[in-house]
Amino acid sequence: MNETIVDVTEILNRQKIAGFNARILLLAFLVTSTYGLEISPTILAGSDFRRGWDVSGAEYAVQLTLTLAAGFVVPLILGRLADCFGRRSIIVATAFVFGMLAFAAVIAMAWTMVSRKQLVVPITLIAVSLGGVLPVLVSLLNEFAPKRARATMVILMLSGIGFGGGVRMLLALNFMQPYGLHIALWIGGVAPLAVALVLWLALPESAKYLVLHPTRRVELVALLKRIDNTLDPGDDARFVISGEHNELHFSLSALFVGPLAVLTPLYWILNFTTLMVLGFVIEQMVLVLMASGLSSNSTFIAMMFIQFSGALGGLFAMRFFDKFGVWPVPILLACAVPILIGIDIDGFVPGVLLGGAWFCLFGAQFGNIATEANIYPTHIRAFAVGTSFAAARIGSGLYWLLDDMDLRLYAHATQMFALTVLPLGVGLAVALLIGPRYRALLKRA
Repeated sequence: MNETIVDVTEILNRQKIAGFNARILLLAFLVTSTYGLEISPTILAGSDFRRGWDVSGAEYAVQLTLTLAAGFVVPLILGRLADCFGRRSIIVATAFVFGMLAFAAVIAMAWTMVSRKQLVVPITLIAVSLGGVLPVLVSLLNEFAPKRARATMVILMLSGIGFGGGVRMLLALNFMQPYGLHIALWIGGVAPLAVALVLWLALPESAKYLVLHPTRRVELVALLKRIDNTLDPGDDARFVISGEHNELHFSLSALFVGPLAVLTPLYWILNFTTLMVLGFVIEQMVLVLMASGLSSNSTFIAMMFIQFSGALGGLFAMRFFDKFGVWPVPILLACAVPILIGIDIDGFVPGVLLGGAWFCLFGAQFGNIATEANIYPTHIRAFAVGTSFAAARIGSGLYWLLDDMDLRLYAHATQMFALTVLPLGVGLAVALLIGPRYRALLKRA
């Protein structure tokens, strides 16, 4: 008796982006919005936090080293675990663990068991580690989405970072002054715990991941019937993922097989340069807005709209990434160059230009993440995307190290933005190299 071959990729590709897919997207959006809500990236970014938190140079060096190391290692660890044990379990566990860490921090502060300075390390780990689960979320969305809308669904999910960041600024504007850091920690604890409970109840495992694990066949069949209620595979059916080798065992060399030998390092460089510039803009944003004469409240409002503009950048470009591949990335990076060079510190213009730069840079980075997930097979996807997140963390961390050298002493505030031309130029050139190789690889899949 001949076995029936069921192509799971074909089932996923013919589904509509509604109903089941919309629920998956909403759950993932809740996680990224929670990540955007985390207060520590704003508080702890760069050397300026030392003055507000009364941290010495040696203590800052330890905090910075820990942040960079965690930001590099955590995406790799969580990505590898997700490839071994499934996307769902890692996403849910991460949300639970770091929600509990945030609660422990707020309880310790409430009982004056620790000083605010002693919370620098745990708060940093909370934010960095929660960010480490993003490669797993990207893999999950990519593996559920139809091919025609993979970038769209991933970017819709990632836009939650900008949305959560904008909400964070709104909350800070209204609650940080009367309630202090405690309110930020309460929000940082309640949000991931609430989201973790929802995920535990409602988030399914990746269908493509289940294909590679025959012992979970019953779970796979039930999931596919939720996606397509007309499906009746039969007991003799064999499930496959078309367009890739259906392997199970992890291999580091798989990151460099065939066209990936060039695409993988190119994506590392692209993520490195884009996040280096984003790290710079984050650090300089408050300084430029305050120097332009805005009050503290007006600065928070401007930063809120700038955060939202990052989400808009991704939303504007998402359909172009599905239609044209990586090509919108160099266009967005090229548009960011004159905007950053043109930033002045007089009047309202800096806020508008920073919003424009945020629009372009976040749109480009969202495109990097959404497209790179397409080029890897299922058995290494979460780890592979995690390597690009690690490269990005090195880029943002390198800016922090350069900024700690007090480069502002040698350049005017607006001249500092001209320094972004070099990394943006490198990123633009790399994106142009990726473009045709990416298109050729996807045509073969």
